[in-house]
Amino acid sequence: MFDASQQSKAEAKGTKMISNARTSTQSSTDETVDAKWVDAINDLVALTKTRDIIWAAIDHRAFPAPGKDALGREIAIQAVYEADYKDKRIQLQETGVHLPQAGTPLQAGGFSGGWKRSVVQEAALQTADARLRLLDANRNIVFVFPQAPNMIELLSAVKYQVADVESFLKMLRLDVSAVAGI
Repeated sequence: MFDASQQSKAEAKGTKMISNARTSTQSSTDETVDAKWVDAINDLVALTKTRDIIWAAIDHRAFPAPGKDALGREIAIQAVYEADYKDKRIQLQETGVHLPQAGTPLQAGGFSGGWKRSVVQEAALQTADARLRLLDANRNIVFVFPQAPNMIELLSAVKYQVADVESFLKMLRLDVSAVAGI
């Protein structure tokens, strides 16, 4: 959070400041995000929901792994989405970290007829971050937006649009109505 002097300085500059709550994969220190970035993300969410911006999924395997997070866990790119807005190309990358899931299922002990415990390790991918970028005509990154607390909301709106959930729900409703004779 902000102390009074930080807030006063921001207000004196005419800049609204917003606290950005960090996820567990990031450092625990608070940072400030200029409200213009939060507003920009909100605008992109609105334009995505009204389909004024149309996003497409891009093969995420073509992108290099971003590295490791602050806890030393490998970061993986889960999905990449791109859209054109006016004369700009924007890209949204969803990244995650592999979290081991320890289980202890009982398995038959083979010839001994008893039971033994074995630990099964499965890697679950947990969404950790979403990064928004501006690209040039050659798809090179020219600007990375600062992290804003509403970035995951943009990611959700983009996924909803790309998966065409609205169309699925309409089809589902029509099928149920036809079966019910409505």
